[in-house]
Amino acid sequence: MKRLLITLILLSNLLFASNDFIEPYIGTSSYSSESSRDKEKIFGLKGNIYYSDYFFEYGVQHSSITGVYKENRNSIALIYNKSIGFNFLGRTGINFINISDNPKLKSAKVFILGAKEFKEESYEIGLNFYYSKYKAKSNFNIMQFSPFIGFYFPYLKGVINLKVTYNITSYNMSTSSIKELNLMNNRLLNLSLSYLYKNFITTFDINVAGKEQYLVKEGGLSLESSSDIYKNSMGLSLEYKIGDNYSIKGRAKIYEFTDENNNNVAIKNNFGIGLKISF
Repeated sequence: MKRLLITLILLSNLLFASNDFIEPYIGTSSYSSESSRDKEKIFGLKGNIYYSDYFFEYGVQHSSITGVYKENRNSIALIYNKSIGFNFLGRTGINFINISDNPKLKSAKVFILGAKEFKEESYEIGLNFYYSKYKAKSNFNIMQFSPFIGFYFPYLKGVINLKVTYNITSYNMSTSSIKELNLMNNRLLNLSLSYLYKNFITTFDINVAGKEQYLVKEGGLSLESSSDIYKNSMGLSLEYKIGDNYSIKGRAKIYEFTDENNNNVAIKNNFGIGLKISF
């Protein structure tokens, strides 16, 4: 059961891991001149702790943004996952975010619920629900529904994973507060395509249609904490196994967004690298 859970829950573990893991990572973002931001630095740590038929996901992250707009953010997340029967998984957790230097936002809590059904190396289908409570100049709450479906199928001597996620966000607050914070009820369709071959995992993802704003990502481990409106994004990541218990991961992603502070359309380039250690 332990090997089956690891194999099916996280895509990368289909190839690389059969034990607990920890992954320290760093990242940086640069912004085009149209943005009120200059640079962003990211430091974090995430991982899993497995037991017989349940496991914990955890994540700790610090990020700092410089420029006309400044922000320092710290977050810590813990998610409990439980196997229910042979092909069903439930999950619940919370992510605490503390924000400084931002005149609009001070902190947030993201409550996480999710469930999925799967068949080994065949398919997965499920739903993640996030309820985010923001402490801000105008306090507000966000509900996000993220249904997804994925398929695994062999190709040459590797495995292809195709995953489609549809994110739906809505706000429960007054019309005046929504206008003040420039909030929108958004829909976003995301496509992810991965190829697993020998010691490599190559993943391409793209936002096919829609917009995102205050979006919860990575199953609840990360969050966009601004009113920026992201429309287009495209990313590429590569993971390479360098030993029985180690793999190195790199990623690059480009975003087009409307800056909340000056309403300009700008570009964000993100790069990151991490070391995954299994034990």
